[in-house]
Amino acid sequence: MQVEVSGEVLAGLVGRYFLGAEIPAVESWRSPLEEMHARMLTGNLETKGYWTDLYRARRDTAAVLNTGMADDLERVIGELSSSEEENLALIMFQGSGFGYMTWVSQDFSFVVSCIRVSDKRIRK
Repeated sequence: MQVEVSGEVLAGLVGRYFLGAEIPAVESWRSPLEEMHARMLTGNLETKGYWTDLYRARRDTAAVLNTGMADDLERVIGELSSSEEENLALIMFQGSGFGYMTWVSQDFSFVVSCIRVSDKRIRK
């Protein structure tokens, strides 16, 4: 199911997530989130199992291809798996030559996990 959230709301959620996370990446998210601030972002709501199965497959592919993403995807899978939420929304956006993926609770009250990925298709 497709969902929608304002960039302003997502920026606040991501900011709170980074306050509690042990990921030193908040600066790399600041500018793209500011650019998204006034926009509405769309995403997809699926079961936690759907997301973990999908990203396990992507982690396995990343490991075989030695892309350097396997460890980051393992962290995401762990955070998704340990969430008590049954359904999660994935909100994705692009900025500064990267793709930003954020899984949030169904009620948009908190971020479960997020990752910034380099994507040759969008790098300038």
